[in-house]
Amino acid sequence: MCRSMCVRSQRRRERTGDAHMSDQVVGLLWEGVQAAGALTLLVALMGAFVRWPMAAMVFLSLSVLVLWEWPAPPALVSVGGAAVYPNDVLVIAMVGAAGINLIRNTVRRGALFNVAALVTLLLLVSLLRGISDNGVGSAINEARSILFVPLVFLWALSVDWSQRGDKDRLLRVWSVATGIALTTLGFYHAIRYGVGAADEFVDVGGETHSGRILVSAQALVLAMCIFVVVATATQRHWARSALAVVPMAVVLVLSQQRSVLVAVAVALVVAFFRAGLVKKVQALFLGVAAGIVVLVIAVFVDGNVTSKLLQSASSAGTYEGRTAAWSSLIDASVEQGLPTILFGASMGSGWRRLDEDGVWVEYSPHNWYVSIYLRIGLVGLIALVVWCFAMFARALRRDANAAAIVVAVTLIVFGWGYSWPFQAMGVLGMLLAVTTGASDPTPGKPRESKIGSSSYRRQPIARS
Repeated sequence: MCRSMCVRSQRRRERTGDAHMSDQVVGLLWEGVQAAGALTLLVALMGAFVRWPMAAMVFLSLSVLVLWEWPAPPALVSVGGAAVYPNDVLVIAMVGAAGINLIRNTVRRGALFNVAALVTLLLLVSLLRGISDNGVGSAINEARSILFVPLVFLWALSVDWSQRGDKDRLLRVWSVATGIALTTLGFYHAIRYGVGAADEFVDVGGETHSGRILVSAQALVLAMCIFVVVATATQRHWARSALAVVPMAVVLVLSQQRSVLVAVAVALVVAFFRAGLVKKVQALFLGVAAGIVVLVIAVFVDGNVTSKLLQSASSAGTYEGRTAAWSSLIDASVEQGLPTILFGASMGSGWRRLDEDGVWVEYSPHNWYVSIYLRIGLVGLIALVVWCFAMFARALRRDANAAAIVVAVTLIVFGWGYSWPFQAMGVLGMLLAVTTGASDPTPGKPRESKIGSSSYRRQPIARS
C-alpha cells in the first residue's frame, strides 16, 4: 500500500511538473509573439518616419496629449527583464529613421548636431554603466526621461526638410492642430474637474491627478505652438491666427504652470529687444490688447482665476523645497569624489534624498541642469551649455528667426523648474532646421530663408 501511495505521489509530481513546463512554454511563446509584434510595429514606424517625417511629429503630439490622463501608459511587452512602453517604440523608430536619413540624405552635420550627439553619447555611456551597476530595469527606467530628449532632437535635425515641400505650412499646420487639441483638452478638464490651483488635486477613477488643467509638458508644447502660429502668420491669415491663438493663450494662463509662464515671459522679452522700433511699438499695443482679451476670457471661464494666479505666483514653498533638494543631491554627488563630479553617477542610481520635512523621497529633482550634472557630471553639463549656445547661434543666423529664438529661450528657462520633455524637442529641432533652410545662398546674394514666408529655396544640401 505504501508503495502504491508513493507511485501515485510521484505521478502527481510528474503531472504538476509537466503542467508547469507547459505553462512556461506557453509563456515563452506568448512573449515571442509580443516581441515579434513590437518588432513589426517598430519597423513599420521606422519606414513611415523616413518617408513621412511629419508622421513622427503627429505621434509626438499624441504622446503629449495623453500625459494628463495617462502619465504612465501600460507596457507593450517585456524584453530581457525591461518593460517596453509606447514611447520607447516611438523614439527607437525615430532613431532608426535618423540613421537611415543620415545615410541616404546629403544633410551635413554641423556644430549643433555634433554637440547634441556628444550629449547623447555621454548619456549612453551612463546608461551602460547603470546596466552594469544597477541592473537593466532600473537603468533604463531612469534613462528614458533624459536620453529621449537629445535623440528626438537629433532625429529632427537628420531630416532634409528642404525636400519636404512648404516647410512653413508643415510647421504651421502641426502647431495649429496640436495647439487646438491641447486647448480643447484644457477646456474639457476645466469644465469637468474645475480649474485647480498648483497645490490642488482631483480624483479620477480612484487615481489622483493634478488639479491644473494641463501638466507642465503640455503647457510648454502649447506655448511653442502659439509662438510658431504667430511667427508664421501672414497678413492675410492674421485674423484666423488670432482666432486660434487667443483660446490657446487662455488655456495657457488657466493652466497656472508657473515655470512655463515665466519661461514665456522671458522669451517675449528677448523677442521684444530683438525687434526693430516699429515692431516694438506694435508689439506693445498688440501685447497689451491681447493680454486684456485673454485675461477677460480667463475670468469668464473661472471668476477666481486672478486670485489663483496671484496665489500661485506668491507661493514659494514648492520652489524652496526644490532648491533644497538640488542642494542635497549636488552635495551628495560631490562627496562621492572627483570621478562622480566629472562624469556623474550611472543611470539607475536614483534621486534619493531627504525633503524639507525630513522624509526620504526618490522622485526626480525637477531641474534639467541638475539632472544632467548628476548623471553625466561637469563634462556633460558643459556639453549641455555648449548645446544651448549652439541653438542660439543657429537661430541667430537668419534675419527673421523670432520663432526659433523664443522657442529655444522658453525651453532653456523651463529647464530650471522641470526636465526638458522629449515631446517638445521635435518642433524645436524642426524649427531650427527650417529657419536655417537649405545650404547657404550664392555668395553676394542675400539670405532668403525666412520664417513667416514661403520664399524657401530648394537646395540639394541641407545643413543640420
